[in-house]
Amino acid sequence: MESGRVRTTVDDHAVAAPTPERVRPGADPLAAPAGSSDPPMPGRVGSTQLRTGQDGRMTSNPLQIPLDQLRSAFELALRHVEASAGNAVTLEHDYFWSVPGDELYDVPNEPSTLTIGQLSESWQHLEGLLTDEGRAVGYHLVWLADVIRAIGQTTVS
Repeated sequence: MESGRVRTTVDDHAVAAPTPERVRPGADPLAAPAGSSDPPMPGRVGSTQLRTGQDGRMTSNPLQIPLDQLRSAFELALRHVEASAGNAVTLEHDYFWSVPGDELYDVPNEPSTLTIGQLSESWQHLEGLLTDEGRAVGYHLVWLADVIRAIGQTTVS
């Protein structure tokens, strides 16, 4: 494996992702290195490409997500899990590492802080939303993402 790249698996394909400090200004960090048999990294939607700005920070074109398509994709994925796991999923782990929001998308810089999240707490917030829809706030999507990530990593198939 080329220096400055980390191995990861995406959709059952091993790919080499560049470490942030190895991305050259103007280089496409999602592209496979020249001469590599690795496929390009997923994450490009249409013309969205990461690039390094004059300040050295990675930037990208804004990504527009049509909410009706997001809802449809979520329903399809949930139906797939339901078909294989039934009406409930058991999550073996409750605690997980979390990167604070202000550092999560600052890809060139390694997070200086890791916090600990708790799936049962995230689920409690979602149960509270189900009992009182008027309590909905945008952060419910973050709690939902915590739970969905755990389900996705538990029921990979």
